[in-house]
Amino acid sequence: MIMHIDNNKTYHTLMDLYHKNPDGFTIYLKNGKVTSKIFKRYVVAYKTIIEIHDYYIVFNGKLNDTDFYGGWFDDGDNKYLIEKVKLYNNLKYALKIAKKYKQKYIYDLKENKEIKV
Repeated sequence: MIMHIDNNKTYHTLMDLYHKNPDGFTIYLKNGKVTSKIFKRYVVAYKTIIEIHDYYIVFNGKLNDTDFYGGWFDDGDNKYLIEKVKLYNNLKYALKIAKKYKQKYIYDLKENKEIKV
């Protein structure tokens, strides 16, 4: 996918978060700005938007200036992923959605840990 990133505020915000949070992040962007409050507990990724490899970056979808995003390092494939995410308070429902999107894990923001699907 070809994307013009020079003036893309969302891209620059996400890349800044990637550099500042190598272990991962979950944020809500509103009009390209990070909001600090997330009130739900479980994070389910549903669309990988950016893959950051050692020597190149792959774009897999459109960046929205208002959306939930998560970033994390995939040890198995040795790449950092920035994904669109959905958030839930109900664990059973979050796991159901994760299965629908063929995810291996969801993230528990309260306990700060991965949960195997």
